[in-house]
Amino acid sequence: MCRLPTSIVSFQNSFDTTLFNQAIAMSLIQKTVVALILAVCLPSVGCQPANNPGTWDEAKASEYIKEQLSLESVELTKTSDGFTGTGTDADGETFELVLTQQPDQNRLEYDATGSRGTMENGFYSTN
Repeated sequence: MCRLPTSIVSFQNSFDTTLFNQAIAMSLIQKTVVALILAVCLPSVGCQPANNPGTWDEAKASEYIKEQLSLESVELTKTSDGFTGTGTDADGETFELVLTQQPDQNRLEYDATGSRGTMENGFYSTN
């Protein structure tokens, strides 16, 4: 077996220690960068769920009600607490729509009254 001189072993240990310290330092730098990014970004996101039906815009609310009631077309107008509007299904029945949003409860409720007497209501909540 071949033995290395003590000076080479010391150099090797020193080199390994330096690499190890650099690896630790690099991961600490990376962790610091991630922590800073999260600290800056998280407050702007807020505590609301990303998909709060109580805060949906007209496009998202239209998409939802269209799918729920199998409507061909939907027209909504923003109100103080949600939307009102009309929708038409494939058979030509027209629906009067009232969508009520409750942001603090992550909830959207809907009432639909059809021109042929059809009545439907329901809600969507992320709670």
